[in-house]
Amino acid sequence: MSDIWRIQPMAYPANVTVRGVRFAMMDQGHLIEILVTHGALDRMEPPSAACSDYLGRFAKHRESFERIANEKFIRNAIEEDGSIAVLAGDVQV
Repeated sequence: MSDIWRIQPMAYPANVTVRGVRFAMMDQGHLIEILVTHGALDRMEPPSAACSDYLGRFAKHRESFERIANEKFIRNAIEEDGSIAVLAGDVQV
């Protein structure tokens, strides 16, 4: 992974949606919405009795998901609406 940050992490609260966990990062003053799918969360850390909720697992691995989103932004792997989707295939464990 690159050490270059094009989109910056920020203290933007994450929320659970039907498709996964959404949060935002910043690019030159513009919010970029990020979706981490349930599949990506499950691949990063499968649900367990200790931590089964998506938001808890997301919080634990937020920095990794931010790095993945940044890499996709650098590669211009952006959705039509300008957001970035972190999919299970994007997660290397």
